Amino acid sequence: ALNLSAENTDTHIRLAQAYQSMGHHKKALTLFDAASPLIRESGEHRHNALFFSTFGDIHLSLGNMKEAFSCLKDAEKAARSSEDPHILASVLNNLGNLFAADGDYQSAVLIYDECLEAIRKAQTTGHSGASPHSGADLSFLKAKVLNNLLFVISEIGRSEDIRTALDDALNFISTLPDTHTK
Repeated sequence: ALNLSAENTDTHIRLAQAYQSMGHHKKALTLFDAASPLIRESGEHRHNALFFSTFGDIHLSLGNMKEAFSCLKDAEKAARSSEDPHILASVLNNLGNLFAADGDYQSAVLIYDECLEAIRKAQTTGHSGASPHSGADLSFLKAKVLNNLLFVISEIGRSEDIRTALDDALNFISTLPDTHTK
């Protein structure tokens, strides 16, 4: 039987992310399928948001759009209830990725813009909550979002819009420390 305390939930999420990054999507999916009912019952907004955001991202990487949407909407609801802008920004980035992958670029732009606003809020309020994101992690998340936004704008935008998005992304990314994440 699974015991999903807060620490175990974080471990499940990190293990699934590791499986996913190594291309073992089905192993990650199996891990999440087993834990999903227990997470839903827990009612802990932060863990639900992170869990279902990662679960949705795994479904997205497998092309399971309907399941990805369902998980990411659950994650979004939990993230908004958590009142943690770090968590909300992470979830919104994954939701924007879903819309972009589905070709709904207008919705993706709106979601990425909301994500950037959540990042700004987290950075200006100094909200640290129970978030797994440090300030540096938020900066790298912002870089990802700016790159994602550049992609969707390049799919729908005029050359001036693309140039502005490219400049925004490059200017911000150039301020980040040189790490493997960059």
